[in-house]
Amino acid sequence: MDPDSNDRNDRMILLLDPATRAIVAQCSGPADNGDCPNAGAGGVVPCAGRRIVPAYGTGIEGWHLTVVDTHRTSCPLATLLPDET
Repeated sequence: MDPDSNDRNDRMILLLDPATRAIVAQCSGPADNGDCPNAGAGGVVPCAGRRIVPAYGTGIEGWHLTVVDTHRTSCPLATLLPDET
């Protein structure tokens, strides 16, 4: 895996329960257009109301972010991840 790549297939973001900090899911971040490819009913992203931790392939590994908006419909990492070159 290329640590400088911004390819969705080379990224892992962990989704944690904000109370227990247990890993409840994982994703690979936003699609090229910034949308969440895993959005559910009503377009709500699976990380809404959860803590997210970029594990690798993002350039922001180690950050802990809490997605407080439980109705969020866009990927919160779309503006934080570096642009592909």
